[in-house]
Amino acid sequence: MTRRDWLLSTLALAPVDVAASAPSTALATDAVILDTAVGRVKIEDVRSRVLFEHGATRTMALPGSTLKPLVLSALLDQKLLKPDERLACPGGFHLGHHNLECSHVHGAPPFDAVEALAASCNFWFATMARRLGAAGLLAALRGFGLSAQLAPSVEQAGLQSLGLAHVTASPWTLALA
Repeated sequence: MTRRDWLLSTLALAPVDVAASAPSTALATDAVILDTAVGRVKIEDVRSRVLFEHGATRTMALPGSTLKPLVLSALLDQKLLKPDERLACPGGFHLGHHNLECSHVHGAPPFDAVEALAASCNFWFATMARRLGAAGLLAALRGFGLSAQLAPSVEQAGLQSLGLAHVTASPWTLALA
């Protein structure tokens, strides 16, 4: 089993809150639904609640927490992280002028990769992404087909790893990643 397959199978089992973390696009698309059995992407138009098959979308936005599985995959692929490695979250932190309060339970035991992803822990991902470095993070994001620019500082790279700066994606691009 490849690391990517492990990650995807783990994601399928993890109790993840799938509320839309990226801003709604001009098409009001809040989620991309993948039908892996037939290799098609389905996108839900939330306004009309119509589920339709869709070939692609060009609307680009900050992807937010949807980048976390991609950052995790890059860390594992580059052997910069062991899946069982743990990191304690202080519950919130600052990156530059951004207050990034985590939404998970505060005071939780240290998270491993699966738990951090399930909790969508901003601190864990911003901290672990530093191992990639700004250039490594940029290469990883571009390797997934995302539109990204080199983050000019450690703080900005942390925001980039959380999908909050220097990277944009469409729902389609994320589905293909």
